[in-house]
Amino acid sequence: MPTAPILVRNAGGLDVLAALPAMLGFYPQDSVVIAGILPPRGRLGLVLRVDLADQAGPAGRAAVRSNMQRMQSSGAVAVFVVRYASSTAVELGQDLGFGEMLREAREVVDVTGLWDVRPDRLQEYDPITSEPIGAPYSPDDLKSTQGAAAAAAAGLVPRPQRADLAKIIDAPIPVRRATRRAERRAWDQALALSGPELGRWRVVGLAAWRLWLAKAVAAPASTVLPPNVAGKVNALLGDGAGRDAIILTAFRDADDAPRRAALGLGSDELLDPFTSLGVDTELSDAAIGLTRQMLSYLAPQRRGGGYAIGACWYWWNGQGAEASEWARAGMECDNAPPLARLVAAMVEQGIFPDAVTQLRDG
Repeated sequence: MPTAPILVRNAGGLDVLAALPAMLGFYPQDSVVIAGILPPRGRLGLVLRVDLADQAGPAGRAAVRSNMQRMQSSGAVAVFVVRYASSTAVELGQDLGFGEMLREAREVVDVTGLWDVRPDRLQEYDPITSEPIGAPYSPDDLKSTQGAAAAAAAGLVPRPQRADLAKIIDAPIPVRRATRRAERRAWDQALALSGPELGRWRVVGLAAWRLWLAKAVAAPASTVLPPNVAGKVNALLGDGAGRDAIILTAFRDADDAPRRAALGLGSDELLDPFTSLGVDTELSDAAIGLTRQMLSYLAPQRRGGGYAIGACWYWWNGQGAEASEWARAGMECDNAPPLARLVAAMVEQGIFPDAVTQLRDG
């Protein structure tokens, strides 16, 4: 689910197929992908992905209806549906679970494109009859499309697999050791404090994070988070009020809210989807970039807090795949916070800020 739509003028099916993996961030497998088409120029909007195994039965039909309603609320006037299947899967027209899903989708919104994508071929189908149209295409036919060019121009490069969305490459050992020492010093300081003094400890760590976040916004490619700051921030993420303060630094019009949260003076109105203005995309992109750096400095079992706040920012941006994978990675860490489980549950049930906003405004 992208933070910005891709514009492909007069898009054909191959153009859309070329753009979808870049918009999702990975190459889908054994999945159904549904892309919203936005007026007036046919931009690709909200993109949803579900596992093929989850599409059948009453629960699957209910999920489809919910997803199609999300499509409508996003402004989509039609949808483009793709089944990503293995080479040995049954033909699309014989896939009963997929057929049920397609009928449910048609009840809510127009289906203007229908494709079956396999490792060795791409086949277009009639959106109404589910009969094949023409001869299949080769995956190589996607390389010269408008969709591939538009994705490249937007800087969207898909990863080979969904799990790679949360993959972190370890930093050199000296960097990781320096970060661990800084985290231990910060924790030792916090354990000796309470009340207002603990609040001031959080504010100091928050100020260091905000300084580097501002640098990352101004120069994302050249900003390198120092290990001593990474250690302080990871210690701060182990404290509930400190974690809320860090999360709020990526929100629109947060102003003094992060500092107030660090002092324990409350932040519920900004973190609550019913009242919040949500995250600022520029700030959240920079924050996630810094968080990736911090995670690379940490031992794998110590990455729970960083994964959780990244999952939270991704969730606010409507990027379900990234939110799910970061939350899953966070839950596997020794210091897994409840926030990781909360984000994972919301993504699994299809609950995103846009749905809450619709309830709030409707």
